[in-house]
Amino acid sequence: SMRWSELIDILREYGYLIRRIPYKEWYRELSVRVEQETDNALTKFFPLFKENAPSEDVGYPGSQPRFQADNLMAAIAGSGIELRPMDKQLLFLYFDYFVSSGYFPPPTR
Repeated sequence: SMRWSELIDILREYGYLIRRIPYKEWYRELSVRVEQETDNALTKFFPLFKENAPSEDVGYPGSQPRFQADNLMAAIAGSGIELRPMDKQLLFLYFDYFVSSGYFPPPTR
C-alpha cells in the first residue's frame, strides 16, 4: 500500500503541478466544484468524503483500507510472473504509458 501523500509527492516529482492544501480546505473546494461542474470526475465519489472525516491515507488513523492478494498470488504461483513493489519507478512506468497513450495529459514541467 501507499499513502496518498506519497503518491502526491511522486506525481509532483514526475512533473505535475499539484497544490498541497489542508483536508478541510480541499473538501470545501471539492464541494463547490461538485455543485458547479457537471463533469467533475470526483462527483460520483463525493459521498465517500466527509468534511471532518478524511481517511487514514491523508493522515488520520483508523480508516485506511487493506487489500489482500491471496487469490492473485495463488493464480500466478509457478508462472514466473513476479509482482513488483509499488514504488516510484513502477509508478513512473505507469505514468509514462498513460501519458504516451493520451490517457494522462503530459506533465507541466
